[in-house]
Amino acid sequence: LKHLTIGKNQLADEGAQILAEGIRFCPTMHYINLTGNDIGVEGIRVLSEAILHCESLKHLTIGKNQLADEGAQILAEGIRFCPTMHYINLTGNDIGVEGIRVLSEAILHCESLKHLTIG
Repeated sequence: LKHLTIGKNQLADEGAQILAEGIRFCPTMHYINLTGNDIGVEGIRVLSEAILHCESLKHLTIGKNQLADEGAQILAEGIRFCPTMHYINLTGNDIGVEGIRVLSEAILHCESLKHLTIG
């Protein structure tokens, strides 16, 4: 599997945990879009761990979920180790100053990142 889009399906944290189990076994995944699934801190925690196994991941959209600053911090830890990442979209997640600060630090390690949207 190289392309995964599951948008507006109310996965929540429980569904994100189940999905993360499968994502772990997709090292050639290039594109993940999980917009509008009510994913919160616990869900992003397991997804961040799972994407570390996606050695080719270039595009990550997790817009319109429930990440807030804590979720941004968790995601920032994961994206530090995604050397092929080109695009990240985190719109609509109520990320504040602290979340932006940790994401800014993390993207310094993402030399291939060309686009980051937070809004």
